[in-house]
Amino acid sequence: MSTDTQTTTSSFPPAHVHIIGAGLGGLTLARVLQLSNVPVTVYEREPSATTRAQGGTLDLHTRTGQKALRIGGLYDQFDAQCSRLADAMIIRGKDGSIAFQDEPHEGGPSGEEQHPPPPAEEEGEEEHGGPPDGDRPEIDRGALRQILLDSLKPGTIQWGHTLRSITPTQTGAHQLVFEQQLPSSTSTTTTTITAEFVVGADGAWSRTRSVLSPAMPHYTGTSFIETELLDVDAQHPAIVELVGDGTMSALGEQKALIVQRNSGGRMKVYLFLRAPESWLVDSKIPFDSDPQTTRTRLLELLEGWSEGLRDILRVSEPKFIPRPVVCMDPEMKWEGKEGVTLLGDAAHVMSPFAGEGANLAMIDAAELGYALAGKNVKGEEGAYVSVREAVGAYEKRMFARAEVAAKESASNMELFFSELAPACVADWMREAMSVRASSFVVASVE
Repeated sequence: MSTDTQTTTSSFPPAHVHIIGAGLGGLTLARVLQLSNVPVTVYEREPSATTRAQGGTLDLHTRTGQKALRIGGLYDQFDAQCSRLADAMIIRGKDGSIAFQDEPHEGGPSGEEQHPPPPAEEEGEEEHGGPPDGDRPEIDRGALRQILLDSLKPGTIQWGHTLRSITPTQTGAHQLVFEQQLPSSTSTTTTTITAEFVVGADGAWSRTRSVLSPAMPHYTGTSFIETELLDVDAQHPAIVELVGDGTMSALGEQKALIVQRNSGGRMKVYLFLRAPESWLVDSKIPFDSDPQTTRTRLLELLEGWSEGLRDILRVSEPKFIPRPVVCMDPEMKWEGKEGVTLLGDAAHVMSPFAGEGANLAMIDAAELGYALAGKNVKGEEGAYVSVREAVGAYEKRMFARAEVAAKESASNMELFFSELAPACVADWMREAMSVRASSFVVASVE
């Protein structure tokens, strides 16, 4: 066992910020803190940045995800890799017929792409108010994560560190116990750190959350199975025509087959269905051990659907990942405490049916980074007299926007699995499009 002890102080900003989790939120926070010269370390349980694939594409919203990148000085890198042609959406019925189709938003009348300036930040303004948030370019999650990783100082991330416990101390600090995976070995060791300030960016099942609230995510009544298609343009032209340039959602019978274009000729495939919480186990589908039987059983779930749609599962890769969809209570809050807070899914995990998860995690991180550096949301210094005051202001804004997004996400999910789908979803999309350009994309679930 090794021990690294740091003494907590009343200094502002914190002498050192310890972030649990190297997802998009944790990395964005680290970037913003480093721009303000605040020492920061990120602890990630995965052994390396390439341990697993990072999921599908994300649509980054002007007033949240894109704004966070501007605060972090990374918008140009994002702009060079994103696509404004991938936000097309097609809604189909189970027979394959089109109920709604939205073309990609390429720009103005001239056809030239228009890159909007950063939105103005006005006193009291919230992300779901004000001007339309219509510019939502797409980027692969892995590419976005790499932009963030490349922006950090060497040694910022401690890979292979799994948080096992977090315990408040009498001084307002927290004792962190990590199980550390040793490089090029199956052996582990234990590392204990006393940290002045801790940020839980450790996802839906956050251990950090336990020191702020006993709340845990609950099952939404929906599960999904993820797979993918490779080399689609050359190998699967009929599916390319069905899906188009962005996302295709086929709906009916309280099921959703959602296919999302990614870069490199890949498509992510998600089969969602309403089911009891125990279904993934009780169904006895051998997801891990027998892909062919799994494929057959999933096709049975789409009995009576168009053969073109069923072909998507017939030719997908023989890897099927089952997951339940969970969420927190939209109104969940906690009483602020010294030396700790949360961001992203650790604070407000929700279903993916509003495409807000990554966007909220990133704007949470950017605003918290400003707050810990003593800045307000406009980036003005000297805004707070204490870390607790700064974090309290951040939490108030975070709670407000997360509640709105979580309720929207829950409402959207009900539409997708309504007995009236796809017609009710198509009607909703037409109404939404009359207000603002929207790329209602289901975000990849980590």
